Amino acid sequence: MKKIRKKTKIWLGFLTIFILAAIIAMIFSVKSFQENLIEDFKARTKHLARTCNNAALQRRFDFIIDVLNEIVQERSISYAAIGIGDEYYIHTDKSLVGKKISTLLDIKESKTLNVVTRKYFDHRRKENILDIAVPVIRLSEVFDKRAVLYMGFSLHDLNLRTRYIYITLTIIIILILIIAFIFLTLQKTMEEIDKMKSEFVSNVSHELRTPLTAIKGAVDNMLDGLTGEFNDKQQRYLQKIQRNYNDLEYLINDILDISKIEAGKIDIQIGVFSLKEIIELCIDNLRNMAENKRIGIRYFLPEKLPKVKADKDRVKQILLNLINNAIKFTFQGEVKIEAESKDNCIQITVSDTGAGIPSEHIDKIFDKFYQIGAGNIPGIKGTGLGLAITKQLIELQGGKIWVESELNKGSRFIFTLGAAES
Repeated sequence: MKKIRKKTKIWLGFLTIFILAAIIAMIFSVKSFQENLIEDFKARTKHLARTCNNAALQRRFDFIIDVLNEIVQERSISYAAIGIGDEYYIHTDKSLVGKKISTLLDIKESKTLNVVTRKYFDHRRKENILDIAVPVIRLSEVFDKRAVLYMGFSLHDLNLRTRYIYITLTIIIILILIIAFIFLTLQKTMEEIDKMKSEFVSNVSHELRTPLTAIKGAVDNMLDGLTGEFNDKQQRYLQKIQRNYNDLEYLINDILDISKIEAGKIDIQIGVFSLKEIIELCIDNLRNMAENKRIGIRYFLPEKLPKVKADKDRVKQILLNLINNAIKFTFQGEVKIEAESKDNCIQITVSDTGAGIPSEHIDKIFDKFYQIGAGNIPGIKGTGLGLAITKQLIELQGGKIWVESELNKGSRFIFTLGAAES
């Protein structure tokens, strides 16, 4: 479930970045398009000013009028005019010829005028207009007054392009939000399903324990002779029942633990205790298993090792799990438990001289239900929950665990726990 949450957060992060990138791209796209369009308008105005200059040299004023009238046939051009002094000398709107420019255009002109631009809204055309004013030198010489070419360009294309960009961006954002909503809904649904699964597994496990406890009590009593004597064959059958019961009990306990961990209901009681006591207890519990395989089991602790600050029962469970696994996968040699104080922590190592772990399995060894023994090594059985539970229990206490292994030479499971203050 944690992996699902993590992946969902990653995807939502990507979606957020994509939205921001789309907004930034839109802003730059609009700005770039606007700048390019205005530069194009300026270039066209300057080119027309040069044409007017050439015509003025030849006193071809009718030609200038024809050129201006022809130009305004374009959809992008609102009007074209030439002002002499403060009056319109030529204008494509004949009603404005002779009118005062200062009363119509709010352009602050000066002797150093090169290119002046102004935006306004044309109520007749119902659109935004960009005015561009460029001096016409030759006409100024002819009329002995300042001559300026005025051209009004429609910003319809710019507004239309901007509108398309905004609409496209809005659609993209809506789609992204829909995808994000689907992700969140799926995550919530999966969390609810996972919770139902955990509760179901927990309830079934509890129900299984009741009859198993009764069976265990009956078998133990029979093996203790409370129901009379049994022959050797009957004794072997009872011992087989007892072993299978113990295996089943371990399995149920593992299932219950993993369900509690996933549901966030695992109980961690932090205390201070001696690691030596717990290690000796674990070795005593597993000594018969090691002796049956003729495997040595030892521990090495520094004399002044600080006490551990953790959950005593959970640390015992962790060590039993790791030592049990080490014995299970070792066929000759020994199992060692070592500890040292390091970086304000207690670092504990459980090592063996067993089969080792192939490198391709190292990254998956702590995943739920993942096994490398079954099918690869005859006689090895397991649920694939032990190491997953161990990792979770260690992390819940603020520690971490990792493994170092070499095939056919053995493995070293190393984990850290908090150290108590001296």
